[in-house]
Amino acid sequence: MLLQRHELGFGERGRVLYGLRGVGKTVLLGEFQAMAERRRWVTAKVEASAGRSILATLAQALHRSLRSATGTFERAKLLTMLQVFRAF
Repeated sequence: MLLQRHELGFGERGRVLYGLRGVGKTVLLGEFQAMAERRRWVTAKVEASAGRSILATLAQALHRSLRSATGTFERAKLLTMLQVFRAF
């Protein structure tokens, strides 16, 4: 499983899901997100839209996710997550 490989420190290349409209790509992504959250990963759902900066969209989604993670992780881990977010 992809999540296990990451937790063991093995890198992975990105994945692209594609298919016709209505075949379940978004449902599958939602299931991937739920699986990651059950493993205590911080996730963010991002939808790109025309006319809006992808950086601003990503930053807003990551900010929302990190705020919701507050209180669920120990302080040191949250500070590490914030440092990664700031570097982004």
